Amino acid sequence: MLLPLVCGAAALAAVAAAAPPPPMSIAVTDGVDAVRWGSRLTYHVTLKNQDSAPLHGVRVEQRLPDGAREVRGGGGGRVHHGTVVWRTDLAGRATAAFTASAVLGRPDGGADGGRRRTAGTVCAYVGAAAAPAVCAADTDELPAVPGLSEDAARTAGPAGGGALAVGAAGAGAAALAGVGFVVWRRRAGRRAEQASDGS
Repeated sequence: MLLPLVCGAAALAAVAAAAPPPPMSIAVTDGVDAVRWGSRLTYHVTLKNQDSAPLHGVRVEQRLPDGAREVRGGGGGRVHHGTVVWRTDLAGRATAAFTASAVLGRPDGGADGGRRRTAGTVCAYVGAAAAPAVCAADTDELPAVPGLSEDAARTAGPAGGGALAVGAAGAGAAALAGVGFVVWRRRAGRRAEQASDGS
């Protein structure tokens, strides 16, 4: 009897895994495409019930970028370790809106680890579910050079730092090549002098 019970449990798990998620959609935006360290970002979250049946016990979690500080949650959102959490019910075809904001700080209060983009993510859960029903994210470009103005960051793009690094490496290589050529010329001149003295 043990084998049929095990098989039955496996079948139920497979059916549960294949069950479609609740008919919801979620979106998030901070209204910008590029940011700099120290900027305050405000995220606007929109959650929509796309079905006529109501949804009860919905939990919305907005995770702010790593290093975010002064995190605030509007509309009764509770802040916990850089995440803002709201709980709500959604009537059929209803839409709910939430806001969260934070100051963009460098992770660990120091170096950015070479990151060129930062992201805020949001997910919605139904009831006590551990897996989210829907998720969305908003990403922004970071300045290619620390301290770069926000206007310049918008035009620099994520490749700016790489281009700068390549340019610096190229300049260093050219300088080393020049020094090597001078040393080679001097050694060649000395060999020629020694040869002429020997003759």
